[in-house]
Amino acid sequence: RNCADFARGIMNFYYPHTLHRSFVADLGITTPKQLARTLVRFDKHHPDLESSRFVIPQVPGNVPRSTPVYGVLESFLKSKKYLVPLAVFHPLIMGGVAVAYLSTGRFDPAKQALVLDSSNRLRPAIAKTQRQTYEEQLNQLMARLDPGSGTIAENVPFLGERLKDRKWKRLQDEAEPSMDSSGRPVLEMQVGEQLVDVGVSRDNILTSPAPSALAQEILASRLHDELRRSAAPRTADTDVEDDWNLLRQSAEGVN
Repeated sequence: RNCADFARGIMNFYYPHTLHRSFVADLGITTPKQLARTLVRFDKHHPDLESSRFVIPQVPGNVPRSTPVYGVLESFLKSKKYLVPLAVFHPLIMGGVAVAYLSTGRFDPAKQALVLDSSNRLRPAIAKTQRQTYEEQLNQLMARLDPGSGTIAENVPFLGERLKDRKWKRLQDEAEPSMDSSGRPVLEMQVGEQLVDVGVSRDNILTSPAPSALAQEILASRLHDELRRSAAPRTADTDVEDDWNLLRQSAEGVN
């Protein structure tokens, strides 16, 4: 028994026989993904409940992301350290596990779900074509700001593997969180011989006294994270549009 069993008991108390375990896909172990699946199925048979599904995305950054929620057999099939030996030495068992998963274990709770944006509104997730368009425009814009570089990662040291850059890491480590005169979050950073406040919200990132190049790095980094490919929705379309407009305004101010 685990925390999911507690949730199952509470839901079944108010709505009897709503949630149940899967003895095939999860070997009788209660999992959050199975509860979500049965709840969605229950909702289809009871439209009067007027339930909704939406994703609360994590704030972009370099903190390790939460991993997707898997069922028991799904976790087994997606773990190479178990999958490969079983497929080599017991292919029949491996085939049975795969059939059981494909027949009962596939379910995506985030499919067609709305995303909670930064203004607490439910919006559609950014579509694949939109993401590709923004990626191309971001590459073009950053290349224009630095003609000697044609890729985001090369131009913006805040991104990807460049996060390990000692200079930028030292700036972050030595930064002190604070508030500006309007109560909006800023980071006090030592840039050269000068101590500057770097705005870290959409309302003050372009109005803070920090160098515009630093603001562009932060905005480009956030966009890069929002546009990263993922199995689950990461960002609402409105948030991507807002960040893109801020980056473009910053670039136009430089030019």
